[in-house]
Amino acid sequence: MMSGIKVATNIGKAVGAIGYGINQTLNLSGKVYRASKRAIIGEPKYNVTIFDENGTVQKEHNNVSLMKVSELLTSIAHIDNDFGMTVKVVKGESNDS
Repeated sequence: MMSGIKVATNIGKAVGAIGYGINQTLNLSGKVYRASKRAIIGEPKYNVTIFDENGTVQKEHNNVSLMKVSELLTSIAHIDNDFGMTVKVVKGESNDS
């Protein structure tokens, strides 16, 4: 009886290892797909304007990634003053950073 339990345990471990391997392979292929898609098509870029409570423009960032937009939003959220931010999608290609 014990040998039957050992066999079932070993089969369960093998099935789990195969499932884990398939999961990791699919995760890797998804990452490669997204990276190659970004390289071929390109990520959308944004123009960001940061302004104070009076509407005076404090800083402009042109042609930035979504990651940078997120960083800017986080940074103005930690400032005590009432700052605002407008974000516009860049339609054409430009070399500004």
